[in-house]
Amino acid sequence: MKRLDGLQALRGVAAAMVVTDHAMRAAIIQGHSFVALEDFAGTIGRMGVNIFFILSGFIMTYTTRETQLLPPLVRTRTFLARRVARLVPLYWLATAATLAIGTLEGTVYRVGTLVTSLLFLPNFADSGDWRMPPIVGVGWTLNYESLFYLIFAGSLLLPRRLGLAVSIGVIALLTGGGAIALHHVDDEPWRRIITFYAFRNMVFFAIGIVIAIVLHRAPAAPSQRAFWLGIAIIAVTLSGYLVFGITEGVAAWSVFSAMSCTLVVILAARDAALPATALNRVLLHLGEASYSIYLFHALLMDRLAAGIESDFSVLRGAVFASAATLACLMLGSVVHSAVEVPLGAMLRRPWRVTPARRHSAESPARGIPVSSHDRGPVPVTDHRHLRSAAHRQRAVERGGRAPRPFERAIAEMA
Repeated sequence: MKRLDGLQALRGVAAAMVVTDHAMRAAIIQGHSFVALEDFAGTIGRMGVNIFFILSGFIMTYTTRETQLLPPLVRTRTFLARRVARLVPLYWLATAATLAIGTLEGTVYRVGTLVTSLLFLPNFADSGDWRMPPIVGVGWTLNYESLFYLIFAGSLLLPRRLGLAVSIGVIALLTGGGAIALHHVDDEPWRRIITFYAFRNMVFFAIGIVIAIVLHRAPAAPSQRAFWLGIAIIAVTLSGYLVFGITEGVAAWSVFSAMSCTLVVILAARDAALPATALNRVLLHLGEASYSIYLFHALLMDRLAAGIESDFSVLRGAVFASAATLACLMLGSVVHSAVEVPLGAMLRRPWRVTPARRHSAESPARGIPVSSHDRGPVPVTDHRHLRSAAHRQRAVERGGRAPRPFERAIAEMA
């Protein structure tokens, strides 16, 4: 099945950016010579997270476009079931692994911390970090991801256009309204709650929704250059940050960074296929393994950082950061192949629809599936867009139509 290679590869780039951030920070902790690069490392990681957020908004909007023909409760229940199957099992495994290793090393975890971690809730007992991270440190971004899924699921109960507008409006209300509320609330516990849920980078989910709406009818670009133009934009943005820093104009830099991330996703979405080069194959594989990389890289990174000597040279620090990044990417790839793929196949098995089940689940009048477990495209009665009479005939015999390449690509990535 054809994929949108540009978006898939961009996932891999974003994951590598987050890992690079953490590798540089590990070197900074051990080598005092790197302290000046701490803000730069954080910028790399933040851009990677922002790209992930935009991709989530984009993909959720496209993967649910055809489900508008289903009853609202069915499409909402199906959306939530698939999101839970995608997000929860591997995250719980990462939490269990982190908990076990941490306990063996002498770390004591509160029961409340474990509960909030498993439920994708902020750890309010951690008063020293506004992100209130769970047991898996990077899981704080997944708390926002799960919040976005809940908002988007609620929008599926409404007509398509209204639902998307409501999703964008709720995100705007959380970020904008929260910023205003902080000026009027003095109670510290409430301020911490508002600070967490008013996180301004939630707006990147809304940006992804808007990009998906704008590109709704846009064909994929045939040039196969848009993705690499996006990578060049990332490089230029980070180079500008490294040269000019953020001692002045922090707000302006944030806007520039946000615009860069947005443009990168737009360009990547235009590339339906990348040339079959070795580098592109690596990036596509990293994109497939991005969730495993994201969740499990810290387990190895922390052990590698603990085993190196302190206050080493700049050259040795650069070698460590590069080697640690590569090792963590390889670990994530192994976890993806050995755990995530088999686990995903097992969880998807109950949703697979055989031809007999598909036929029995369809309405004879219109061919619309009534089963919430149907993973195929929603059939429609308009077959004029199919390219040949043979295609149209096969679609009619199936009671529907084949998905467009763009739809198949996005559905595969979800």
